[in-house]
Amino acid sequence: MPDRALNLINFEKYFSLLHRLIPASAGFAFCDRAGDLIATCCNTDELKTGDHIDLKVFKPVNNNNISYNTYLSSADTDKPLIRVDVCDRSNEAIASLLAITGNKVIEQNGNDHSTIEDCLHNISLCVSKEYELSVELNAMARELTDRYEELNLVYGTNDDIIEFEHESYAYNKLLENCVEHLNLGAAILIFPEQETTYCTQAKHDPVQSPLHLLEHFSNEFYLTIRKNQSSIIINDFSDPLRSELNLEIPYKIMAAPVKNGKGSVTGILVCLNHMHKIDYFNSDRNLLNVMSHKVSKIIQANYDSLTGLMNMHSFQRCLKDAIDSARSKGLFHCLLNIDLEQLRVINDSLGREAGDASIKMISRILKTKLRNTDTISYLGEGHFSVLLEKCSLEQGMRVAESVRAAIINKQLEWDSRSVDISVSIGMAIIEPNTQNVDVALEAAEIARELAKEGGIGRIQVFSPGDKDLEDRKDQMQWVSRIQNALREDSFRIYCQEIYPLTSTNEKYHFEILLRLSDENGSIIAPGVFIPPAEQFNLMPLLDRWVIDKTFSILYEHGLAQHAREGVVSINLSGQSLTDTGLVDFIINKLTEYHLLSNCICFEITETAAISNMELAHDVITSLRDKGFHFSLDDFGTGLSSFSYLKDLPVDYLKIDGSFVREIMEDKISHAMVASINQIGHLIGLKTIAEFVENDEIKSQLLLIGVDYAQGYSICKPLPLEEYLTELDADASTQTG
Repeated sequence: MPDRALNLINFEKYFSLLHRLIPASAGFAFCDRAGDLIATCCNTDELKTGDHIDLKVFKPVNNNNISYNTYLSSADTDKPLIRVDVCDRSNEAIASLLAITGNKVIEQNGNDHSTIEDCLHNISLCVSKEYELSVELNAMARELTDRYEELNLVYGTNDDIIEFEHESYAYNKLLENCVEHLNLGAAILIFPEQETTYCTQAKHDPVQSPLHLLEHFSNEFYLTIRKNQSSIIINDFSDPLRSELNLEIPYKIMAAPVKNGKGSVTGILVCLNHMHKIDYFNSDRNLLNVMSHKVSKIIQANYDSLTGLMNMHSFQRCLKDAIDSARSKGLFHCLLNIDLEQLRVINDSLGREAGDASIKMISRILKTKLRNTDTISYLGEGHFSVLLEKCSLEQGMRVAESVRAAIINKQLEWDSRSVDISVSIGMAIIEPNTQNVDVALEAAEIARELAKEGGIGRIQVFSPGDKDLEDRKDQMQWVSRIQNALREDSFRIYCQEIYPLTSTNEKYHFEILLRLSDENGSIIAPGVFIPPAEQFNLMPLLDRWVIDKTFSILYEHGLAQHAREGVVSINLSGQSLTDTGLVDFIINKLTEYHLLSNCICFEITETAAISNMELAHDVITSLRDKGFHFSLDDFGTGLSSFSYLKDLPVDYLKIDGSFVREIMEDKISHAMVASINQIGHLIGLKTIAEFVENDEIKSQLLLIGVDYAQGYSICKPLPLEEYLTELDADASTQTG
């Protein structure tokens, strides 16, 4: 077999040097240990690359002053060959350097072979050194290749839990790769606090019964790794760390910490090998650290970093298994949805750390009150889900009551203060007819929402057919639908003209309205989706979407870009008044679309303004200082409308449509409209009557002196783009 390291040597440089040292020589050559010429440089055809030299014809040179291997071919020829072996570190010949000599060469070098031999020997030493370096480089290259392959295999270990049915499959596959590619006897993954262990043994020469060794790794060993947060290697029996950790087991040991999402050590990855196997090296340690990092990624994909409990992703898999077992085996399970009621208050009053402490406290209580077979998950924002397997409704109620009582009787001690904690619990039964995971989760969530509405610390069971629960279910389905509509841009901007009953310089005045387009293109009225949006606090998202979309359309049509050219009225919900970033959002959007604030009016309802008086006043004042207008909608429905009016700096009053609609038949309604209009004018406000459904009402409003009318007799709601197109056409006609 050719010597790869020998073939990598560039012999030409040595030939050049030899010609300078021994110029009279007829040529030089190198042959391998078998006598095959691998490189030649001759003036004759005596030595050619590929030829074979019979090394047996060479006889040792008897020279007591020479300590190296030198041989001379038959002296009968005119040009005998001198051979000097090139040896490795063990003094084994790996090649030979040949020189063609004659009397002329000998005469030029002092009539003695010794000078020639010295030169050849020194060259052979140089070749030997280069050979040794080539061997080492080849070994390093092979090692790097092996390690590269191992790293490819290790990094190829799939740590995306989505590809696995459960995290246990991912753990076991990872351990198999450790055993195979690190050539181990066994690999063990230990989570001491969860009392969970995974183990894989080698198919050949395994470590026998590795699980019997767990006690050696669960106490002092684990605590040491947890404290130092670094991997360890123990190869020899005499290693001081072995005796320090009381590891009286006949195996080489390598271990690395496994960390959770917060960087805390939550487990250890242990490699075991027989004492007759090769030692662990730092390269092995590096690979193990990579694998432990992969375990950490699996943990982060499946468990909450704050509580150590399952997250929703992994909990849903367990819930699916429970639903499947209910169908196939006729089993019954209970699903609890638990909400920490005061989390926002705790966060606002004591800080986020106190809120985290309350969440951890509840997770500890749940662990103590539930069976090992029960599954607990933390879903975020103070919400927990618990799966009680093989549990009847009566048993589930007892467990829920036990959990509720334990939490109520426990106070959070924080910063020298005691904080009462309570939870609302919703429960749903998983039975053979349960359709899927989403249905089960939704049922428990609906029950929890109704429990919260009933008061502090209540438990509610979901019962199919219960009207309140079914209504809430419909509303919650709308939540998902609204969120999808925002993502998919399914909402539509409509508008309705606000018609001036007196002369004005405004080119336009209209109110922005919101509609929803369903999958068939049909338009859904706001009375359907606004109530659930309000119920589940989605109105700030809707309001922001409306503002951004409206500003964008106005910019495209060149509106709201000249001072006081008209008024565009946009509704703000009561929930948006508590949105601390709303004012900045509006101002940033105004700047983005290059619009003028005095062309924009925001409408807030009287009820929202009164219930959030201080916030409403702050928002109105902040935006009016920037030039925006405000309108108070549905005025007259509040119990103390007039007394609050002087405290709200608005520009328009919209008279509630319930009075306007009845103005022709009901004297009280007529008097209310007239009174609101009179007081509005008295304090310098413009009045708008909504729900103007016919010309008679419009004529009566004109007599009363109302400034604007809005309703079906004026203009029906239509898409904003369509209205603006008509507005542009009218403007062109008037100009022409």
